[in-house]
Amino acid sequence: MRLVSADGAAFALLPVPDLEDDGVVEVDIELLTSDRLVRYLHRAPEEGALSRLGGMLQDAAKADLPEVEVPSFQDEESELAVLVLDSDPLTVTLEILVAKEPGSEEREVDAVAFDVTRADLISASYQIWAWEE
Repeated sequence: MRLVSADGAAFALLPVPDLEDDGVVEVDIELLTSDRLVRYLHRAPEEGALSRLGGMLQDAAKADLPEVEVPSFQDEESELAVLVLDSDPLTVTLEILVAKEPGSEEREVDAVAFDVTRADLISASYQIWAWEE
């Protein structure tokens, strides 16, 4: 799943193959801006978190004022948060927050905010839900 803004910023969740066949779902979290690309490897979201994220993106796409109506997504296990900052009839401004070092006592956070079309949010939600099938 990848969300890309018109100016080239992006957020992606990339599934990690389960080579140990232990049933643990892991994702790489990728943040891209005009001057950097960073990938946070092997984050294991809590059970049901990806489904909740898909629902949050779907709700943000459909709401008239998602910055007011849609609760932010937060997953403690993968230390990922997605917030809606602003919107207009065609786009939604998301802020993605990722803990740089999971489990660390010093909570350093990496963040990126960008506009994405509502249609892309719907597409991303279906991509996330397809992982769970």
